[in-house]
Amino acid sequence: MQAIERIRTALQKHAAAKTLAEAWILADENEDALSVESLTEVLAHIDQLRAEIHASDLAVAEYRQQCIDNAQEIARLRAESEERLQNCVALVAENERLRRDAERYRWLAKYLVSDDESHDDAIVAATTVAELDYVIDAAMKETP
Repeated sequence: MQAIERIRTALQKHAAAKTLAEAWILADENEDALSVESLTEVLAHIDQLRAEIHASDLAVAEYRQQCIDNAQEIARLRAESEERLQNCVALVAENERLRRDAERYRWLAKYLVSDDESHDDAIVAATTVAELDYVIDAAMKETP
């Protein structure tokens, strides 16, 4: 901007003046640099820059809020993913338990319709489901 450059040059010359008389002469020579028009132009430029800064501040505030919102969404999705992972782990465990129960049932069904009586006493002696599971698991290991 030309007005700023004229003011800067005038101030540099004024600062370089060695005597008060030289400073007064330079002040007269640089009067146009410090004119109302030049200063008005500089003030208008300053106002424009302030408006740009204000617009930038608003944009930064908006981006900051978007970052906060994104962080909250990421946290929510992370918690949701963790919950789903826990559900998957529980389903895998339940599936494994049901698979073992199905294997026991198939073994027991085949055993009951066969002529084999080698495990009858242990099966009848079981007093809890856990004991029966244990007996059948042991028998399954013996059966090829």
